[in-house]
Amino acid sequence: MNPTLALVGVVIGAALTHIFHYIQFKRQRQVDAKKLRLAKLEELLEILSEIHHSYVCLHTRYSHLTLPSELAEALRSKYDHPADNSGKRVPIAKMQMLIAIYVPTLQSVSDQVMAMRAEFGDLIVNTTSADSLSATERQELWQKWCIASKRMEQLIADAQFEVARLASTTTMVD
Repeated sequence: MNPTLALVGVVIGAALTHIFHYIQFKRQRQVDAKKLRLAKLEELLEILSEIHHSYVCLHTRYSHLTLPSELAEALRSKYDHPADNSGKRVPIAKMQMLIAIYVPTLQSVSDQVMAMRAEFGDLIVNTTSADSLSATERQELWQKWCIASKRMEQLIADAQFEVARLASTTTMVD
């Protein structure tokens, strides 16, 4: 056997091995990147659920203060329970980070959540002084709570749908 032919065979074999290793490495990086993206989308879905729950708790906790005292007492005894999210921070910053890094197409959702957050803050301030309001003003405040809660609920539901859609279109292997 010719030594030159053997050397050419070794070089071709090494080149093919290197090429196959590179292709496998590149493919594995793509799979890992997609796994990470899916994990972060799942985390974002969970955070959106936490945000929704937090604002439902805020609505439950404060909106009944705008009602007449008899009705407010009935609602307070029915809805004030340990699972009302008291003291738990709303993960707004984490939501903003995940959206900015992994789903920049949802930046408008992040902005809308921040606007709704400010609106809920104003409602809380107005509600804490509801004792001095007339019955008509209390009813208007109650309606504002209901409208803001519905808008937040719809915003979060739409965002969750979009994140789920993005996750379902992310395939693991090309």
